[in-house]
Amino acid sequence: MTLPFIMSKDAITVEVNGAPVTVLEGQINFVALREAIRTRDWDAVPDLVSPARAVEKFATGRVTVVNGEVLLDGEAVHNAVTSRILDMVSEGFDADPLMKFLERLMQNPSRTAVNELYLWLEGTRLPITEDGYFMAYKKVNDSYRDFYTGKVLNKPAALMTDADLEYIRTVHGNVTVTVEDGVTTLSMPRNKVDDNRDRTCSYGLHFCSMSYLPAYYGGRGRVLLVKIDPADVVSIPSDYDNAKGRAMRYQVVGEHTKNEQTEACLLYTSPSPRDRGNH
Repeated sequence: MTLPFIMSKDAITVEVNGAPVTVLEGQINFVALREAIRTRDWDAVPDLVSPARAVEKFATGRVTVVNGEVLLDGEAVHNAVTSRILDMVSEGFDADPLMKFLERLMQNPSRTAVNELYLWLEGTRLPITEDGYFMAYKKVNDSYRDFYTGKVLNKPAALMTDADLEYIRTVHGNVTVTVEDGVTTLSMPRNKVDDNRDRTCSYGLHFCSMSYLPAYYGGRGRVLLVKIDPADVVSIPSDYDNAKGRAMRYQVVGEHTKNEQTEACLLYTSPSPRDRGNH
């Protein structure tokens, strides 16, 4: 059954349960409501006239909206992630990866990481995966070892030799390297990672954005793709326009091609620092 409505460029008024409800352009449910009317999905309209009901229906249980607040498992969450979730829902995008990211991020014991990580990802244009992790880059030498010590192996699992697998049985610099289910994972105790963002060159498993690649040893070495759990991020150092970070764990999932590295070098030029503890 068609519901009575009137629509303009900046407002939609629709009668639901005998009462008119107006939704203005810019409200989080405006785009989704307009689309439901366009496709004559009248059953969806009652849920879409209320921003809270629209988001609650989308979030599949773990997230609800009460009095304009986003709640995760019943607890209010106020950060850049929740704001972006509301934006994405209002524009009709699938926010499920971002919801999973939020769930993982809230497991991070660092308040600073919880508050700053998502804004850092948007600023550095690093993508979030469908399981709520994010992708970043890692510079190593031509032997897939860290530049600083030359001992920590960051080689993708598909390239590991028997000699490599024997080598990684030894822990180097508090870093454990394992290969499980075809993935190389590096990890170290969280309390060994420097959480002071003002100590820009310090201990931890370092990752970076594309803009930082030329800043570390110039065009030398290899660039790896790493996958990181937001719960494992410890700090985002404040130098180089916040272009790098330190974590306690990441997965090596591939290698960046030479052509892509060359393109990255054109974006940014800087002296080549030698980060202390940059495994």
